[in-house]
Parts: sequence; structure tokens; C-alpha cells
Amino acid sequence: IHYNYIPYIDAYNVFTLHNYVATAVSHHIKGIKFYHQALPFIEKTMEYADARQKQIVAVGLNHVFFDILVCNGNKLKLYNTFQYAGPTDLLYFILFICKQCEIDPAQQELLLSGELSEILTYRDAIREYIPGMKDMKGEGIDLSDGLARIKESKYFNLLNLISCE
Repeated sequence: IHYNYIPYIDAYNVFTLHNYVATAVSHHIKGIKFYHQALPFIEKTMEYADARQKQIVAVGLNHVFFDILVCNGNKLKLYNTFQYAGPTDLLYFILFICKQCEIDPAQQELLLSGELSEILTYRDAIREYIPGMKDMKGEGIDLSDGLARIKESKYFNLLNLISCE
């Protein structure tokens, strides 16, 4: 069992890794610390929402699951992870959460990041119901010339992990 402290919300995220993976990596890299993808996602989204004092829905797309976060200013309302198989599953969960949190999707800002955030079928499905969708970007990240060409929202968690140390 591993954990990460998330300072912005004064909470811990507890997670597990397969024992053989953690042992093998720890054997080769002494003093390694494991981080969950939720750490930079929650921390940076909360900072963004707090600075703007507004309600934010953020979605981090991965290949078979996505993270979703709902916050209002500096208050975390919801964070969860869902498995999905395609754009309709993704849209169903996002709209269901909007309904449960009494959010009008047509008036909501939604931040999108993750490995699949560039796929047009996902972007188009979301944008049809949530026109306020935009790419999630870290603030204060200074990328070298070679890295400046990458789509920052695709690697949002990785690029923002350094500030969570």
C-alpha cells in the first residue's frame, strides 16, 4: 500500500501497486517514491479553480479509464475514476455527474487532458454537450524548445508532477 499527500485539499490518496512491481523497481532504484496519477491532476486543477474562484469539471482521459474532478473554487466536490469503452460511455458518465452535482453542462467549463485528449471523436462528443471544453494546461511550466511542440494537455500529469514534490 502506498499513499500521496495532496496539500491543496489536505488529504491523502491511498493506492496499491502489485507487490512484484514495487519490489522489482525498489530493488533497482533505492529510495524510490511512487506517485498516483491523481496527485498532479487534483493538485493542479484545484489551483486553477481556486485562482479563478469558479466551478470546474476536469477530465483526464486514459486508454481504458478516465479521472473526473468537480470543484468549486478551493472546495473539492468529487473525484473518481471510471472505466469506459468509447465516447458514448465517457459522455454518459460526465453528463451523469453533472446532473448529480446540479451542473448545467451548457454553461460549464470543462478541462480536458490525458493520453486520448486529442482524439476527435472524444472531443466532438464532449463539445456537443459541453461547449465550454478546453485543454488543460499547467501554469508556470517552462518547456525547452524541443518539448514546446508537444501537446501539453496530453502529458498534463507527467509535466505537473514535479510541482507536487
